[in-house]
Amino acid sequence: MTVLDKEIDISKKIELTHEKNNIKFSFNTNAFNNAENISYKYRLKNYDNTWREIEEAERSVKYLSIPPGNYVFEVFPFYIDEVARTNNKIVSIEVVVNEPFWKTKGFVFMISVLLVLILYGIVTISNKIKIEKKNREISQLLVDKKITALQLENLRSQMNPHFIFNAMNSIQDYIVHNERKLASSYLVKFSRLMRLYLEHSQVSEIFLKEEIETLELYLFLEKIRFETDFEYEIQYDKNLLGSDLKIPSLLLQPFIENAIKHGLSNKKGLKKIKVSFQEKDSFFEIMIDDNGVGRQATQNKENKYKSFATKATAKRVELLNKNYNKNISVTIVDKHDEFSRPTGTTVIIQISNY
Repeated sequence: MTVLDKEIDISKKIELTHEKNNIKFSFNTNAFNNAENISYKYRLKNYDNTWREIEEAERSVKYLSIPPGNYVFEVFPFYIDEVARTNNKIVSIEVVVNEPFWKTKGFVFMISVLLVLILYGIVTISNKIKIEKKNREISQLLVDKKITALQLENLRSQMNPHFIFNAMNSIQDYIVHNERKLASSYLVKFSRLMRLYLEHSQVSEIFLKEEIETLELYLFLEKIRFETDFEYEIQYDKNLLGSDLKIPSLLLQPFIENAIKHGLSNKKGLKKIKVSFQEKDSFFEIMIDDNGVGRQATQNKENKYKSFATKATAKRVELLNKNYNKNISVTIVDKHDEFSRPTGTTVIIQISNY
């Protein structure tokens, strides 16, 4: 046996690296008087399982560019004037062509983890740079100072370590289970969501189409985390996507995150959240509805915890109404069934002068 025209020892199982995949097998029999009347049949199992007869006067077989895998080369002789029988004595040798190192599970896992860490570092550093830049700008104008600071507080609450940790765990699970396409798809969507958050933190208003795109990404990633126990729906008139309607940036995310983190995470069974956008006569309405455990159960369990992002958003709404000729109202409705048991929460946001 020769590999890349170099003879090798065949007394044991042959193991080759991926680039040494040009192999030649040479063979002969101890039939001195009848060698010219002997032919051979051969095959390379797992590459070509069909028995093939050697061409006349040939005593070798060559394979070019064998892909990585486990193979067995088999050959047996027979007299030309006889019918070739596969029960003749077969000589065989095992050959393994290894995967290149960059296709091994360990390397893919290491690169994926490294990419996640790099992404996390970029997001963290970018967030820090933007906070420092905003802190320099807020010394110029009093109102802009408050608005910008509250935007950044919302951004920090949305890009919290808990969400990033869950996302990295999901990516790691896909890698461990060798689900490379799912890991890649999740990582792409996660990085896009982080980029959208950073972009939205730099402006006071965004188009409704941008808000819906960000919301769909966020809820899609949350659905992967909850798997089959979570359903979401985003309802809107498709004509709104082509309009020039704008809403305050980073306004909805804290309410939706609260609904998932406090209302739905503590609920057993199927968890549902619905976000609807509707244009009415004198205002634009956004409704966030969930079937969670309700605010009272959450407050009792978490010692009357109130989300920092929700407080920051409420203050920001107050400033927008006062200084930017906006009229934004936020109403929170606690839902109950006929037995006064909590069945979830509905947040209604109405924007006039939009």
